[in-house]
Amino acid sequence: MINEEELEAIWADDLLGRKQDASFLQQFLVARVTERQAAGKTGSYVIDIDAQWGAGKSFFVDRFATQLKKSGHLVATVNAWRDDHMDDPFVAILTSIDAALAPFTKKKSDKASVTWSAVNKSATPIIGRVVAGAAKTLVKRYTGESVDALLEHVTGADETREGIVKAEKAGSLIDDVVSSAAEVASIEIERIIDQSAEQLIEIFQRKNEAILDFRIKLETALVALSEVKLPLFVLIDELDRCRPSYAIALLERVKHLFDVDNVVFVFANNSEQLKHTISGAYGEYFDGFRYLKRFFDRTYVFERPSLDEFIKTLLADVDVKKLRSPIQSPSDFLVIASDRYGMELREVQHVLDIVRTVTTIWSSTIPIDLVLLFPLATTFYRTGNVEWDSVKMPDNSTIALGMRYARGLSPRYERELAPREFSISEAFKLSTEIFDSMQKMMDFGNSDSISPTADYVRMTFTPEWNGVRVMRDAPSIQRQLAGFVRSAGRLAQVEFGLKEAS
Repeated sequence: MINEEELEAIWADDLLGRKQDASFLQQFLVARVTERQAAGKTGSYVIDIDAQWGAGKSFFVDRFATQLKKSGHLVATVNAWRDDHMDDPFVAILTSIDAALAPFTKKKSDKASVTWSAVNKSATPIIGRVVAGAAKTLVKRYTGESVDALLEHVTGADETREGIVKAEKAGSLIDDVVSSAAEVASIEIERIIDQSAEQLIEIFQRKNEAILDFRIKLETALVALSEVKLPLFVLIDELDRCRPSYAIALLERVKHLFDVDNVVFVFANNSEQLKHTISGAYGEYFDGFRYLKRFFDRTYVFERPSLDEFIKTLLADVDVKKLRSPIQSPSDFLVIASDRYGMELREVQHVLDIVRTVTTIWSSTIPIDLVLLFPLATTFYRTGNVEWDSVKMPDNSTIALGMRYARGLSPRYERELAPREFSISEAFKLSTEIFDSMQKMMDFGNSDSISPTADYVRMTFTPEWNGVRVMRDAPSIQRQLAGFVRSAGRLAQVEFGLKEAS
């Protein structure tokens, strides 16, 4: 059993409180499988974790897999987006399970090794038939052979792991043969539906028998694994990013081929995006939501994390003394600014990565003005480039600063309270109007403007000229921020896949 110290180490960099989700789901899924078996229910159990992009799904899958392994469970992980170049997801899932089982099937004479070898052998005819079925047509005369003969050349009688991979690759080879033959000769296509009814029935029966045989042997292999706890967990991530045909095929394979006892499938998806993916395959009026409900026994929705805690964690190792904002706490300002821009968590993370990078290289004793830096970083992330005159501002950029006594005295010498408001867009506009010369900054500093926004801008630039010998036509150091953001953004592009600068 995993101890608390190990658990803390696994989730040490958890920014979103996913450790609690993992603990709950592990307890629930193990208990639910036990309940189903006691009630005589058979088959796998499938749960979908639904969360928006940037809500930590991939992070969760990685850490949850580690937690389950440390708890003694067998865990297979599948990155569906990484594998969707393959013709059929059956191979990707089976290969992941094979990798998870490898440490327990090293000895050829072990019961577990023998039973798992039988699973691999029973998988080969399923793959061959899936590939042949996916082709939909038979090439009658490309070299005088049929697709079945081609498959025999590719796979032969090889039922090893290499044979399985060969069988999967046969689908691509069929496509190549059809394409090349069409260019050099007239091809006669004989459709599968032209076969006699008896042949079709025989093919259907053989396929069903092969699937049933595979399921039985997979169940037997899992029970033979005395060294691990059941159920087997298969964690599938990034399905919502796959091409529609692959996403649908993967769901169908899980439902029809891996529906066996002691197996739990955990999908991590943006269900709204996956629904659109399904509808894209079947048409815009197809009900993708109802279709998806066929495959999942339960859906678990991640709670939206606190933006405040998320940003504070991202800034934990940042020297906040280098940052200036209209609110005493830079993290509080960034929370408000992120909200004003309507950002999702993933976008906040990427924009703050740019902010962090600029802060790292900032060497001046004059602090960075976040009122300038944050809109620059946000614009770069959203468009791939930024200039001072191209910065996008939110529709509502007002921040309430509380109340203060109004200037001047009212009758009877009583002072009146008035609301104080700060405008990010107005502060940005005022700053960019004066920061190209010290003379303009000095003139503004000596002006009579008394609004909270103007006061803030004045105090941002005053340290650059007050009591210091300066050239009056020299620009503010803040003017360098646009160039720093472009460089920091390009540094982030490799990791985050930002839009390329135009």
